[in-house]
Amino acid sequence: MATELAIELAKRHHDVHLICHHRPVRLDRSYSELTFHGVDVTPYSLFAYPFYTLSLASKIHQVAEDHNLEILHVHYAIPHTPAAFLARSMARKRNFKIITTLHGTDIHLVGLDPSYREVTRFSLRASDGITAVSSYLMVLTEREFGLEGSKRRVIYNFVDPFRFIRENQEDLRRLYSPNDEKVILHISNFREIKRIPDLINVFYRISLNIPSHLILIGCGPETTRVEDIAKDLGVSSKISLLGEVSDVVPFLAISDLFLLSSQMESFGLAALEAMSCGVPVVATRVGGLPEVIEDGISGYLVDPGDIKEMANCSLQILQDEDRWQSMASAGRRIACERFLLKEIISQYEEFYEEILKD
Repeated sequence: MATELAIELAKRHHDVHLICHHRPVRLDRSYSELTFHGVDVTPYSLFAYPFYTLSLASKIHQVAEDHNLEILHVHYAIPHTPAAFLARSMARKRNFKIITTLHGTDIHLVGLDPSYREVTRFSLRASDGITAVSSYLMVLTEREFGLEGSKRRVIYNFVDPFRFIRENQEDLRRLYSPNDEKVILHISNFREIKRIPDLINVFYRISLNIPSHLILIGCGPETTRVEDIAKDLGVSSKISLLGEVSDVVPFLAISDLFLLSSQMESFGLAALEAMSCGVPVVATRVGGLPEVIEDGISGYLVDPGDIKEMANCSLQILQDEDRWQSMASAGRRIACERFLLKEIISQYEEFYEEILKD
């Protein structure tokens, strides 16, 4: 989302500088008003871990000084906001504003860990403005850390409906569905919190009832475990693990169903992108997902770990063409009405202006 936001702000002729440890997958083209700055981390044998936060602070300071940054918009409170605060403390030319966008893991996983709780609290208080990608996440943050006096706003993630649209991808569809199998898709970073083993078990139940193929996009620490479970269940030949993919739209366009089995999702951007492409979603009833998916309208929500119910809901959609069409249309409508890119970008611009006036 941070990369997409940077691209759209550049298209609106803002001078945007994207600072990151490696070039984001979605930054696949050059933009005249968007500059990427990589962060180099030098390891020292004397210390157990590289100093990424310090390297990031140094890079932020350099970019801020060289390009007269007015706002530093950081994504994830830990470790990026402390790095931003340190960079601002070193600044000579301009005392830039810091806006922190909370995405979820920085609060409900890292932020609540006793090792990071106080530095998370400090980071939030050091921010001139705070945004959260869902009402659920903002309420959680207010309850756990208190945000008295902070300027804050819920600004949802967004989707470009002109890019994320269901278009004919006949050749790609034939590759994964040569005999008209149902194509099921999942996209994530394959961490434990995504509960990918549950998803494989759901797919196993689906495949017992209808010919189907599962496409997994992404990579992470759970990848090997996923492969082992698929092998044990005898569905390896029906699953394609594609790793990181820079453009997921063609795969969304050929999919009949999107599955999301996470233990926690503060928003669920992948689910929104699926909805924009007219793909019904079956996901877990956690975090901010109920703010994105209307249960029974654009898909179904089930309790985390309820593999049987997730499989049953999936089959209800896949085996009923009228239900599928209704949910596909509803998902597209919701994406366009509530999460439209141009509207959300304008909300960020308005928040920037509000923060700069202080």
